[in-house]
Amino acid sequence: MIREYLSYNPLLKLSIDDCYRYFDGHKSDQEIFDYFHALGVSTICLTRGKDGVTISDLDKGLIHQDAIKIDDIKDVTGAGDAFWAGFLYAQIQEKSLKESITIAQKLATIKLQNVGRLPDMVGLKNIINDIV
Repeated sequence: MIREYLSYNPLLKLSIDDCYRYFDGHKSDQEIFDYFHALGVSTICLTRGKDGVTISDLDKGLIHQDAIKIDDIKDVTGAGDAFWAGFLYAQIQEKSLKESITIAQKLATIKLQNVGRLPDMVGLKNIINDIV
């Protein structure tokens, strides 16, 4: 089922933990990218927690961005979802991959500093406008 889905070339977001479970062990970033590109995915976003994020795009190559440093992490649950929501929203707004990563990281940072869901009035449009 996963192979069939990936053959439609979706944007793919994986965490390093997802990959560990999927492959039942550690793989290098390049092995992960090669595997999923071979299944038909053009753009792969690999999040690595405190080690940042790397995107492998068949047209644009590798794009890495360090994580935003956070002194007081209150809740990690949902940080990946917040990241991906920010990334997808930025892509819909036709932002570059680099801008999309920045927006996604900012949204994930807000989530990490709050217990539970994202706070009301998170100001996503302001976050995006600050990037431009």
